[in-house]
Amino acid sequence: MNKNRLLLILLPLTVLATSCVTTGDRTAPSKDKASKIKARAAIYYNEGLTALRSNDYRGAIKLFEKSVQLNSEDPWPYNDTGVAYGKLGMLEKEVACYDKAIELDPIFAQALNNRGIALHMLGRYGEARQSLESAIKADLLYESAHVNLGIVLASQNEYELAVLSLDNALRLNPSSERALFNKGLVLEKWGKYEDALKCYDDLLRLHRSYPEVHLHKAICLAQLDRLQEAVSALEQAVRQKPDYAEAFYHQGLIQQKLERHEEALKSFDEAISFLSSYAEAHHGKARSLAKLEQWEAALEACDEAIRLKPQFIEALNTRATILQALGSEDESQAVLDQVNKLESEEAEAPPNAAP
Repeated sequence: MNKNRLLLILLPLTVLATSCVTTGDRTAPSKDKASKIKARAAIYYNEGLTALRSNDYRGAIKLFEKSVQLNSEDPWPYNDTGVAYGKLGMLEKEVACYDKAIELDPIFAQALNNRGIALHMLGRYGEARQSLESAIKADLLYESAHVNLGIVLASQNEYELAVLSLDNALRLNPSSERALFNKGLVLEKWGKYEDALKCYDDLLRLHRSYPEVHLHKAICLAQLDRLQEAVSALEQAVRQKPDYAEAFYHQGLIQQKLERHEEALKSFDEAISFLSSYAEAHHGKARSLAKLEQWEAALEACDEAIRLKPQFIEALNTRATILQALGSEDESQAVLDQVNKLESEEAEAPPNAAP
């Protein structure tokens, strides 16, 4: 049974999250080993897999349901129905399918892994962790489950345990690109930039055409004040992906560090040209305009960032500074009051309240 399905990418900007779900494969049993009914169920199941791999998710669900109607004791059609529902964004139905598969086979490692991914996406981190730990207990050699557990642990800020889990995956497969990339992301988020760089360099030795890896390498280099090396890494990222908005955004941040605000403005505008809804790039533009004392233009850029992301605390603070420079003291204070309220609410919110 194949454990190496396509990656399900969960990477909005620099958020950690690449997960891998698993589907099955089945050949029709011979007539002397199984009934004609089970043989027909296997045919429907394989037709469902074909539909699933062709991105016909609703068609796949119908075919898997036909398979289940003929053979309700086989856990694989439930697992793969869950995968199809996940592709449609119907996460609660996805989890229910995995629950049924696990009910039929309590040590069904693939369904336990897939259930963990879906629960993580629903923000149910504790349950996700338990499900992935159960998948590993069912199959200690299940590389993807070790990687996915590392992702879940990192989302709970348990960086040391996350790295241990990713190292387990790398012991099973030292050239695992998913494990190396996610280990780098965890170390980067943990603030261990030198260690993260080693992961990214190891990954680039395996496969040099990874714009995302060049980007994260640049982020770490910038954090270490190795700014010229960071610029070179970003140039590599943009060379491989010319419309890479996030690379241009980070290029702007480095130029700000170097006090090159005219160049920074060009980089932020480039990022915005490729992704107009990029609130952080609008905010970066506002900060450079403020440094150049172009206050009205800075306020306009800042307002756009806040329109796109209403609870953007950094942009609100920048707006308060701009308003103060424009002589609008009362309006500036009102924005600061709003910031204080948001920060208080953030401090009182339970950790990982949302995915």
